[in-house]
Amino acid sequence: MIQQSDSRKQGCAARAAVYWYTRMHSRDGVDEADRQAFAEWLAADPENGQQYQRVRDVWNAIRALPKSRMLQLGSPWSLWGQSEDALLRRSAWGYVLGLVCCAAVFFVL
Repeated sequence: MIQQSDSRKQGCAARAAVYWYTRMHSRDGVDEADRQAFAEWLAADPENGQQYQRVRDVWNAIRALPKSRMLQLGSPWSLWGQSEDALLRRSAWGYVLGLVCCAAVFFVL
């Protein structure tokens, strides 16, 4: 039973880490209240920081992929040929990528 509880805790921390990563890197900007809430979340449990680091590592690994490989991965990456501004306006893909990162974190664990 303890393992199941730990797994749920990690799952919640991983989902929250995806949320905070996408929020803190949002083009909409982050205000002081967001920064304070993020700092409080990080300080609340060491697991939060570990999960946040995993999300950051996955994101960095994805960003390191060559454009040709990204195009092979599917539809979200077909937008890659557009201007940076056009890509940034498609914030929904950021949330999709967040879910992919979250799934990747679960598979790594």
